Amino acid sequence: MCTFLVTILTEMYLFENQGHWYFRIRIPRDLAGFFPFPQIKKTLKTQGLRDARSRMAAILCQVEEVFSLLRSPFTPLDNKQIVCREFIAGFVGKKSKRSGSRSSKTTTMCSEAGAAPVVSPEHSSGDLLSKVIAAYIEDLSGSGRWTEKTKSENAVSLKLFQRFAGDLPIKSITHDLMQKFRQALLHLPANINKTPEYRERSLDEILAMDGVVPMSVTNVNKYLIQTSSMFRWAQRRGYVDRNPGEGLAVRRTIKPDEERSVYIDEDFQSLFRSPLFTEPGWNDRPERFWIPLIAMFSGMRLGEICQLYVSDIRRVASVLCFDINDEKDKRLKNISSRRTVPVHPTLLGIGFESYVASMTAQGSERLWPNLQLMRDGYGHGFSHWYQRFNREYITDDPKRVFHSFRHNVADQLKQAEVSATIISEILGHSVESMSLGRYGKRFQSDVLMNAVRRIQYSALPSDLRVLISVAEAMSIKP
Repeated sequence: MCTFLVTILTEMYLFENQGHWYFRIRIPRDLAGFFPFPQIKKTLKTQGLRDARSRMAAILCQVEEVFSLLRSPFTPLDNKQIVCREFIAGFVGKKSKRSGSRSSKTTTMCSEAGAAPVVSPEHSSGDLLSKVIAAYIEDLSGSGRWTEKTKSENAVSLKLFQRFAGDLPIKSITHDLMQKFRQALLHLPANINKTPEYRERSLDEILAMDGVVPMSVTNVNKYLIQTSSMFRWAQRRGYVDRNPGEGLAVRRTIKPDEERSVYIDEDFQSLFRSPLFTEPGWNDRPERFWIPLIAMFSGMRLGEICQLYVSDIRRVASVLCFDINDEKDKRLKNISSRRTVPVHPTLLGIGFESYVASMTAQGSERLWPNLQLMRDGYGHGFSHWYQRFNREYITDDPKRVFHSFRHNVADQLKQAEVSATIISEILGHSVESMSLGRYGKRFQSDVLMNAVRRIQYSALPSDLRVLISVAEAMSIKP
């Protein structure tokens, strides 16, 4: 066999996993009705490529011979069924220890007609999409693997897919239908279930409207991933034979750091000229004053700041720090989010430590007692307020949002040539290097403080007395 052909066959039918070689071939579409699986996979029981190629050639001949018999118009249907059963039992599965019998799984692998998809013995071919979605949500939420927010987000995605596809038998949903769903998502607006303009219209009506701003690629992929995850679960449970939602993610056309913009100097000037920071008494809710400032000088996520307890502000080797953890009712994005971040000297200069002391004196457990725990955590109410404040006083650029503070911090630390590992620790990102991430200890608080000091804003008033007076006015009535 020529080298070129061997190379092609290797790429088509061989793959390596953890040092071992496997044979794999997809079931042709015209023969899908004979098999309950989309592909044939078999270990070659070798770690050597030369042996793997040799064994692949023998197996490929056997498989192609079976495919030819199943396609032949001269082979009686009964014989095709026998060929199929023998092949599955001898090649893929194992014969039963009882003479002349086979497992029920093997017996059901070939349909009588040899053309229709095989029905799993566990589920009916008529199981509707709505039934499977309900079972999926109940399983994942009931097992504790989903938070209420995750449950709600998945329910929204799957409801939209059902609205698009209709309540079909789940086995009738094809990859082609999923591709059409993706195409529709690329033209549908965000918050389709929340906006009154779209809520009462059909998807066809919305797609026919002019001037619709489509949702972001990130949201499109979120819908597709959550729908595909449901099909993957359904495949494991025997509702479907394959996942029609695989491989549909839309390629990004912009870099992740371009999806949101940093605040520019003019934005910070507008922020510090706003009544929030210039008029004592304009705002009587301390969190609205402090949370944007903390984000500006720490890069912490909104949820991390909003859920702080008074006890989370503590000294680490004489440095006052934010202790970001998932104790009590707090939630973090991932395990790397657990960290301590020094309190910036500017926050201390404005009076943050005095505010913490006042909350301690009042016996408050939480740093922001006005914020209530909701489905999405403690930041839900504050987030809605900040969106309105941001548009009224800071900027009308839709890409500049509260999360922009985090990008500002990351950018400043990067431009100040702070090492990537220190930036990752401050922001709560995982460290890619195995030696640093797995075996290296966390940076000492004074090292982190040296980095945090480099976060500076030219728009910050040089005279902090106005900010101090606003902070003191709120410390009196938290």
